[in-house]
Amino acid sequence: MNETKLNAIALYANFVVMALLGLAINPLLVQSLGATDFGIWKSLLRLLDLSGVADGRATQALKWIVAHGSRKDDDLTLRRAVAAAILMWLFWLPVLLLAVSGVIYLLPSLINGVTADHLTLARWAALALGINVILSALLGIPDAVLIGTNQGYRSIVLTTTFLVISNGLMLLAARADFGLPTLGLITLGSTVLNGTFTWWVARKRVKWWGIAKPMRSDVSRFAGFSNWTLVWALVQLLLLSSELLLISAMSGPVAVTEYTFTSYSIQFALSICLMTGSAVTPSLGALIGSADFTGAGKLVRQTREILLAVMTVSGAGILLLNKAFVSVWIGPEYYMGDALNALMVIAFLQLSHIRLEAQIQDVGLNISKKVLVALAATVVSLLLAGLLFLVFGSLESIYLGLIIGRLLASILLPRLVSGLVPIPAYHWRGIGVLAMVVAASIFAAPFVNPHGWLALLLTAAMAFVVLTGIALAFIVSRETRSLIFGRTFAVRERVTQ
Repeated sequence: MNETKLNAIALYANFVVMALLGLAINPLLVQSLGATDFGIWKSLLRLLDLSGVADGRATQALKWIVAHGSRKDDDLTLRRAVAAAILMWLFWLPVLLLAVSGVIYLLPSLINGVTADHLTLARWAALALGINVILSALLGIPDAVLIGTNQGYRSIVLTTTFLVISNGLMLLAARADFGLPTLGLITLGSTVLNGTFTWWVARKRVKWWGIAKPMRSDVSRFAGFSNWTLVWALVQLLLLSSELLLISAMSGPVAVTEYTFTSYSIQFALSICLMTGSAVTPSLGALIGSADFTGAGKLVRQTREILLAVMTVSGAGILLLNKAFVSVWIGPEYYMGDALNALMVIAFLQLSHIRLEAQIQDVGLNISKKVLVALAATVVSLLLAGLLFLVFGSLESIYLGLIIGRLLASILLPRLVSGLVPIPAYHWRGIGVLAMVVAASIFAAPFVNPHGWLALLLTAAMAFVVLTGIALAFIVSRETRSLIFGRTFAVRERVTQ
């Protein structure tokens, strides 16, 4: 089995584990912590992730630099790249410390309505999470190398293992009334252990693993790419976090808890779409690095088809069944309404498309145009969302503003991809099928209302079969279907016989 497939399998396995953990643990955490502390915890995780952008994103730059040079026999250059990544982390460390401190200090403004007793515990938890963010940038270097050498599945297995362990420990701590600071310490300990084991795997599996004194040109190249990835990291975190951050600042932790459960299936559908692109980018980077632009264009086209198929099945399924899912899982009081659900799905589809086109741009190592386009779209969307909220005062207006503002990136990023590989900017047939299926699902959603887990699962299974059939028949080409079902090599063997 080739490494691209292993990466995809590992990513999807990680997704399944995370989905099952979330389904089992989130309701139990709410029961143990209460809606307020649970909402504070979710807000802290997102806020500290955002502050982590100030680490310079050296690991992200390293990932693509290693992928770009993976087919070149120049081990010394790759070792110098690892050393340059460490230097970049040290350079940005004061800024990162300042960003983490700022989040901790500004917590009363970032999480609305937090009482004094909750604030003290929240700040101790934020301190543990802040240290976690600071160390993650350094401990993530071996993970970046494994991903860049197309061995990401090895680090994903370790990450998944420690995810299960840490979630179990957090649930035990919450049930024993240890509070949010203990949850933060568990998260920190898991990150340190995961990074240590990943370093050991990289040392065993990457033949050139090590560091070498970087040249000035290495640091300059690395710094230039890293600075653009820093801006891009901020942009994509804002894309992913805008809704939760706004709800936290305006409504408070209880509303964040409601949002967490309403958007749960949407967040994991988004994760699937993001992993689809992540699974192929190392191979795409190697193709572009070796100037095989025809092969790269073919891989981009196939990936777009697969992504549109995943978006069709997941988006329509959420439109049809999210209300029933939330009601059966945690209770109808946590569902935020059909209109907001539909807008969440549209925003998810748009963001999935934007992120794939951006991931493709990453492997070309010339990301400045992508970053500028996405930054402009993010600024416009945030301003428009804020303006519409001031006028209408509803969460629906925020989503509408975000969707309209992000159209700039939806239109321009695919055109940038066409400048990188020889392929049309848009997959019009797939986009048209997706739009029709989503519109039909919005219309049909009020008539789909299964009660209980059994009815929900049976309805979901039927919807999955129908939606998958539509996606495979009308979006995915025959060649891509063969790739999905693993028949490509069998066909080649028959042809050569």
